[in-house]
This record gives sequence, C-alpha cells and structure tokens, in this order.
Amino acid sequence: MVLPKTPQRNLPKGSRVSSSFARFCEFMIVQGLIITVIGMVVVFAFLILLVCTTQWTSGLVRKYAPEPAVAPKKPAKPAAPAVAKVATETISDNDKIAAVIAIAQREFGLPLK
Repeated sequence: MVLPKTPQRNLPKGSRVSSSFARFCEFMIVQGLIITVIGMVVVFAFLILLVCTTQWTSGLVRKYAPEPAVAPKKPAKPAAPAVAKVATETISDNDKIAAVIAIAQREFGLPLK
C-alpha cells in the first residue's frame, strides 16, 4: 500500500506518535469516509431502483390483470330461535329471556330453581 506524501506536521514535543503513523491514520480515515459514501450511494440507488420496479410491475398488473368477479352480497339470514316454532309477534321479551335461560340451564347442566 502506497501512502500519499503529505507535508510534515508539527507534532507536539514529547509526542509518541510518529509522523508516518499520523499520515497512516489520516489516510485510513479518508478511505473509511470514501467507502461509507460509496456504500450509501449504492444503497440509495438500489432503493430508488426497487421503488421504480415495484411501481412499474404494479402498473402492469393493473393494466393486464382481469378484475376479480365480485359476488353480490346476500343479506344475512336472522338466526332462528331454538325454542319453538311459534310466531315471533306473539312472544314477549320476558318469554324470550325465560326461554334463553331455560336453554342455558339445560345445555350447561345448571340446577333449576
């Protein structure tokens, strides 16, 4: 590895760092910064390419893919009461509540009071 020639630096007296080591450290820091910038540019370019490719394929799919057939929504059928088949109009709310309680007691084995 060839180090670039730099002018001599005035190192403080008593410094244990040689001028060649200082030049080497400076060279390594510059090389690290260059590699960092190159890496960031590569990642940024890849992300831009990824976004463009995704938009392009999305446009192709929208253009050439057939629309999915939408089934008409059927209205939900009301749940039939499990008590008895009696006209709903003749059953009061208290009778419905009593029927539900009786069914729950029978299903879960609760004692009748």
